[in-house]
Amino acid sequence: MVHEYPEYLDEFECIGGHCTDTCCSGWEFDIDPETAEIYKELPGEDGEYVRSKLTHSEDGSLCIRPVDGGRCPFLNERNLCDLILKYGDNVLSDPCAEYPRYYTDYGDYEAVDMSLSCKEVGRLFFTRDGRPTVYKKVEDDMVGDALSADEKSRLAERIKVRDGMIREIYSKSEELFINDAGFLKSDEDEAIFSKLCELEYYHYRWDEYLKKLSEARPVIEERSQEFFDAGREDILRWFRYFSEYLVYRYTLSDLAAGVPIEDTMRFIKRSLRIVYMALCFRWIASGESDVESMIDIAHYYSKEVEHNLWNVATLRE
Repeated sequence: MVHEYPEYLDEFECIGGHCTDTCCSGWEFDIDPETAEIYKELPGEDGEYVRSKLTHSEDGSLCIRPVDGGRCPFLNERNLCDLILKYGDNVLSDPCAEYPRYYTDYGDYEAVDMSLSCKEVGRLFFTRDGRPTVYKKVEDDMVGDALSADEKSRLAERIKVRDGMIREIYSKSEELFINDAGFLKSDEDEAIFSKLCELEYYHYRWDEYLKKLSEARPVIEERSQEFFDAGREDILRWFRYFSEYLVYRYTLSDLAAGVPIEDTMRFIKRSLRIVYMALCFRWIASGESDVESMIDIAHYYSKEVEHNLWNVATLRE
């Protein structure tokens, strides 16, 4: 099997309790069947305590029941995992152990990357110097699902299209990149804001924020060019990286899900536009537009949109 991933993945290290937005809060914590068996066999009072914090989600799968504020019950006051401290990494369920990495398999090919919902990934991602990302390939003896000749052809074509789009993000002139990316100006704003009203959200503040963003739409559109001109070099660097992230993530995962490439591109362009408007909105409110703002906004967008299949599907339509 061929595993392809961006080189910055090798540089990532979780900062644990020092993180300003722990990944052990605000989610439904799913448990894979193998880990469920481990929890079932944990001995003594500690094992009983762990099992007392488990519940079932609406679809019947086992998960960890969050406590007040949406925190995992095993997350202690130092924002460290009590399960890891007591039993080691091998007791973590797959979602916990793999995050912020994600894996998209298609036959004997696997694309690996990390989610911008992790703020430390965002910091690593957006503070680079602007050069194109280098991708690495590793082969092993793993065997993926068998593909038909037609499926193999579609995979090869989609990878070719994906890699071509990534090259164009960096090789095209500034004006062509801006026009193709669609983040600076879009005739879809009416549709975008209509879709935003349909989104689900993990935290009530996201809902409140979208309302404020919608109310500020006229001034955002009016001052969009002024904002871009004020931070042109940084904005272009951040959004080239963000464009590449979206292209790399969704062109293949959508192929595996049977989503037409036209819908994929619609989601990508709308994502760019939403994050750009949010960044402009913050600049209007505070007069500042720095890399921390980009990290923060991409983090919340990824957490609220990318981790919700309904939200992604809604923005594709």
